[in-house]
Amino acid sequence: MGAAAAPAPEFLDPAFGPRYVIEEIVLRGNRRTQDSLILAELGLRAGDAVVASDPRVETARFRLLALGHFLDARLSVERGKRRGGVVLLVEVEERGTLVINELYPSTSSATAFWGGADVSDTNFLGRGVNLGAGFVASTKPLVLNSEKGLGLRLHGSIPERQGPRGLGLSATALYNDGSEFIAIPAGTTTADPGHFTAANLRRAGGIVGVSKTLTRALRASIDLRGEAVNARLPPLRARTFPDGATAPIDFGVREGASRVATLALTLDYDTRSDPVLPRAGARVVGTVEAGGRVFGGDYGFGKALVQASFYLKMPRGHALGFHLLGGAILGDAPIFDRFFIGDLNLLLARRALGMSFSTLPSRNLLGTSIARQSLRRLRGARPRRVRDPRVAAPRLRLRRRRLRGRRSARNGERRRPLAAGGPDLARAARRPDGRSRAAPRHLRGHLHDLDRQRSLPQLLLMNARHPAARVAVALFAALVASPRARAAGEDAPRRTTGLALTPGSSP
Repeated sequence: MGAAAAPAPEFLDPAFGPRYVIEEIVLRGNRRTQDSLILAELGLRAGDAVVASDPRVETARFRLLALGHFLDARLSVERGKRRGGVVLLVEVEERGTLVINELYPSTSSATAFWGGADVSDTNFLGRGVNLGAGFVASTKPLVLNSEKGLGLRLHGSIPERQGPRGLGLSATALYNDGSEFIAIPAGTTTADPGHFTAANLRRAGGIVGVSKTLTRALRASIDLRGEAVNARLPPLRARTFPDGATAPIDFGVREGASRVATLALTLDYDTRSDPVLPRAGARVVGTVEAGGRVFGGDYGFGKALVQASFYLKMPRGHALGFHLLGGAILGDAPIFDRFFIGDLNLLLARRALGMSFSTLPSRNLLGTSIARQSLRRLRGARPRRVRDPRVAAPRLRLRRRRLRGRRSARNGERRRPLAAGGPDLARAARRPDGRSRAAPRHLRGHLHDLDRQRSLPQLLLMNARHPAARVAVALFAALVASPRARAAGEDAPRRTTGLALTPGSSP
């Protein structure tokens, strides 16, 4: 008996064991859900033959739980009236199907109050149909030309098991009447409602879609959307920049009546352990939407959006989640389809049924706001490079551009300094900017137009590391250049990009 006993063979045949015939299916515990909905998901009927290890029994249990209407489902058999016959007993424990999708009670410096809710029933009348409605209303905002807001939504969906040819159907009707806030000063970072104006929009339309489950974790859907938009724009149509220039305001919508028509394709990959409180798995949703005259709309644009959530198991039943979001928009998208800072920053107020009621900007906690970056730093220019003053950053200082004291060597000639007594203005006049080498290419047609008219040191607007020292040098250069200008008797016009000295003037 030294040798170990051989293991018993495993029976992998699912037909092994006693064979029973289902005489009747009895349902218990379903007070709201109709019997026909449960029987359709079982996959078993009276008269079917099952065995003790039949995989269809366990599959039927998981299909019932996948409905989302039950906390638990148990299947068992009882002796039937005839020999070899059984009664299949299905016991379910129902869960609440009334879901509060969103609550909107809030306030801001721009809107004293707005509130509402979006509620849906995932098992309406016990038929497995999802039906819901939402509304939001607000007081009159403090923004110029704004109006009270009102938004309404009615949405419903039919699951794939009840749809034609195994397709899920969905429909949404919408109505919005509110204001979109647009900043008047360019690049403003304040939440003061006095710095904003409002474009009043009225939208009415809907979305219809079909969906299909491709695999156990992958689901695809196609949505067709159409809206009629009526926009009332404010009288103020232009904004003023810090340098005094003006530009028309992009309201993101056409004045008067217009239409929005789009077609969207969505892929949903979901492996989460639970859709409400997941402890493991991931979900990735990608959407591509396109609109234009091809679909009967007035706005031609494309939009792509990807949202991803990943969950890791933690001790004591906890989970650690990571959430990512990315997207891009190309073309002429309406303002309500563009990315809103509240949808990206959880610390700010989100859109309520597609309408915004807050003017609060995102906090610049890490100092990465693009509005505070100089143009020279963004385009990678050298620290001492002269810039075009028409696009220069507002934080500028005075810097004197000195004439070079050495001329270029030619034909092997040694470079020698100029004679004492200051720069040679006659030699400097050979160059448009008074230097021994050609002016930078990006400045030849802008800064040096006036330099060709006289050969005098000039003061230009430049960045300075030491403002006090730069100002002192500039004032000293102006005092030295003033007697030379009076002696030359030139009538030099005043340039707009810096400080120029005219005869008879003092710095």
